[in-house]
Amino acid sequence: MKTRREWAESHLNWTYEDWTSVLWTDETWVEDGRHSREWVTRSTSQEYNADCVGEKSKNRVGWMFWGCFAGPEKGPCLFWEKEWGPIITQKYCEKIVTPKDGMVSMRPWLSVVQDDAPAHIAAITMEDISQRLIQPIFWPANSPDLNLIEAVWNKMKNYIQCHHPNLGCGKH
Repeated sequence: MKTRREWAESHLNWTYEDWTSVLWTDETWVEDGRHSREWVTRSTSQEYNADCVGEKSKNRVGWMFWGCFAGPEKGPCLFWEKEWGPIITQKYCEKIVTPKDGMVSMRPWLSVVQDDAPAHIAAITMEDISQRLIQPIFWPANSPDLNLIEAVWNKMKNYIQCHHPNLGCGKH
């Protein structure tokens, strides 16, 4: 909590121009059925209380989607193809860092938000990002709610749920 608070306080006086100079990036999982997100507020002593923990299925069927935006401008996006296999560092650099680089090379003032997923923070990834002159922003761990792209994912999933409830994820 302290790191999140420090992050929030350090960005308290950011201007519109500051916020629009950030490339917001993330991936999300899209699946059939109802889209819902449940937020839980708890103290550290309640971490493993049954009413503070939601079950997650390990073998979900769906699509992984990655995208980005900066200010009012949409950046590249992609579906993680099944034949690419799991998101490992080498594949992440090849499939995700490259589109980030395209966006940043045309807009060198952009800093990049990415979470601390293993493929994002691996030494190979960080070296690749550094060589491409991509400037990452420090991001507090476990803070998806601070990433503006999460609101985009919510809208996208709500739209899919409403307009295409039976996409047949995993049947292609």
